[in-house]
Amino acid sequence: MNEKLNFSFNNELISVTLGKEIIENHSIAIAEQIRNSRDANATNVTVDFTEFQSDKIVIADNGLGMSINDIKEKWFMLGSNHKREIKESLGGKGIGRFSIFKLGDCIEIETVKEGTKSIFVIEKSNINDISVKQELSNSNDGTRITITKIDPDISFYEIEKDLYNLILNKDDFEISLKFPSYYESISIINNEEIKKVIPYSATIKIMNNINDVNDIDYHFLCEINKEMIYENRIISEKFQKELNTILKKYENKKKIGEIYLSLNNFNFDKKLLKLFDNNLDVTYIKDHFLNVYQGINVYRNNFKIFGHGSEDWLKLAENRLKKPGENIDNKLTYGTIVLKENNDKLIEKSNREGFISDNHSKYFRELILIIVKQFGLDRKTSISKQKEIIENQRQKNNRIATTTDGVKEIEVPIKKEVENESLELFRTENNESSNKDIDNKDDKSINILKSKNLRKNNKEIINLISDEIINNITDKSKLKIIDGSGSLVENYIIQISKPGNYQYKYVLEDMEEHLEITIQSAKVKHKNPKSKFFQESTWFHGDIDLSEIHDIVYQLKDLDYEKKYLLYLISFRTILDDILKNYIANNDLKLDGDLKNNVDVVVEHILKNIKQNPNNNIVKIHRKFNGYNQLKDNLKSLQTKFSKEHYSSVLNKITHNPSPINSSFAAELSNEIILPLYVLIFEMRKEDIIR
Repeated sequence: MNEKLNFSFNNELISVTLGKEIIENHSIAIAEQIRNSRDANATNVTVDFTEFQSDKIVIADNGLGMSINDIKEKWFMLGSNHKREIKESLGGKGIGRFSIFKLGDCIEIETVKEGTKSIFVIEKSNINDISVKQELSNSNDGTRITITKIDPDISFYEIEKDLYNLILNKDDFEISLKFPSYYESISIINNEEIKKVIPYSATIKIMNNINDVNDIDYHFLCEINKEMIYENRIISEKFQKELNTILKKYENKKKIGEIYLSLNNFNFDKKLLKLFDNNLDVTYIKDHFLNVYQGINVYRNNFKIFGHGSEDWLKLAENRLKKPGENIDNKLTYGTIVLKENNDKLIEKSNREGFISDNHSKYFRELILIIVKQFGLDRKTSISKQKEIIENQRQKNNRIATTTDGVKEIEVPIKKEVENESLELFRTENNESSNKDIDNKDDKSINILKSKNLRKNNKEIINLISDEIINNITDKSKLKIIDGSGSLVENYIIQISKPGNYQYKYVLEDMEEHLEITIQSAKVKHKNPKSKFFQESTWFHGDIDLSEIHDIVYQLKDLDYEKKYLLYLISFRTILDDILKNYIANNDLKLDGDLKNNVDVVVEHILKNIKQNPNNNIVKIHRKFNGYNQLKDNLKSLQTKFSKEHYSSVLNKITHNPSPINSSFAAELSNEIILPLYVLIFEMRKEDIIR
């Protein structure tokens, strides 16, 4: 006997599998509904959280609405392909509607089309036998979704941050996010203002099915204060070779449509920042722009594709660790990639977080990465040009013009504060120029000393030539320094233990100048050190309390890293070990002799304790660290750095086989591993989340 069988499904299976489990991000769930609104020809959509505490979220649009046939054939037909037949459609698989269950367990849909209103309710536990109520209506066409039994782990901060740049061009479509009065909305610098302070930028157009470098229109600019410092339109031979290799490798997978790129990159090096008319407020830019626009985002049909941007899908951080000077930092980059043709070659994952991994997406990634590397090379060249300008300006400011009547003072311009009500990017620092009474002999002479007077601490080693002598003395061997007793100072190095005033005479051919050094008793400084080390992490916002590790940090900040890298690395390991071991001991966890295992133990325990929930103390932690999802991703990245795959190539040299490092790499290790971990644990203790 033959018996015919059919698959049957549990009611919750579809809502859970197609909703909560496949969609991991609340922002994506809302973005799916916004996509659906756009596909229904809506010009605006409102996402209303004002009744969140009363267990209600409302998403409403002014689209075409749905008739009873639309509801049957489109809404209740799983895997519907009607959107695939529409070129401009943002949907594809017809399952995005179930992402609503990521937000809550019960949804009510009220939709109006051509004077008829349809209303139906779907519970997560029962998606069958749905009753649709119909009635005549004078309301305008559109759809209203009311979500109840909502997920308490929803983060307003994450949703606002992720949806702020959901649409590239907002001229013909408006998204309105309404939050409860107790939530403080994000303040973001607008793009036009931020363009004024981005030093490195590039525009790129890549033709469909490119054959060689001529099919790429590349234009890089380094521009500061509207003055061009460096420009390039040519892709280097090195990257041309890499491009040809990729084109040959993916010969049959290249038709992914025209691609337009816009790349922008900041540089917050304090020396280079001096080139701007005013000092940039770096923290403000990070908190109110990069926090939202960080990374390289991808757009298709004007909508952002998740899984890019801050997620560092190009692995720029790894490249930068290998060659810091030649690769850009994803955290300091603002870029957009626009896919001009909506073909089916680059397929989005069902969870909407990136593209399905196949040869087309691999080709796309490798192609973009070559362009980004070229951008990094041009950035490196630009920095060299910037440093030349700084050095020339320094020498210019150090010269004192002379006349036959005597010394003519050079005025150092005082920086003026930029008044801009909408943008607080600048901080004014008044540079006061002091008069230097230096006795020059004639017009052709140059001053030897930068300063007439110095103040130093007792027992401090003083190099009389390295800091005080200008660089344009070509033959320093002719320079003689004589102390107050008439003795010649050998090696130009002194150390004075007794406080008081000391005079030194500088003689260079027919020139003679005098320096007075005041020696004072050294004072103990208790203020936290101000340095780019342990102070510029992009993980979190706000002040840093370094009291527990103050002493060693204060010493670390003054190290010459290129010469004393071993001392730094030992100190780095010591601090990290101390943080981990104290955490493990205080929380009764199992201590391991392996550093990377201890990292795993601590990270997993932290993740367990900061899981999203309405607890106000934990919400404070989430806000300080850019939201729960960002914090979770950052912690997971620490585990990746210490994993077997990455540990030996990236971090082994700082623990077992140290090798020379530069200051950029030292700062990155400090700010992306030690500092975030320390601050996070400190904040968790302060909020009584851990012991």
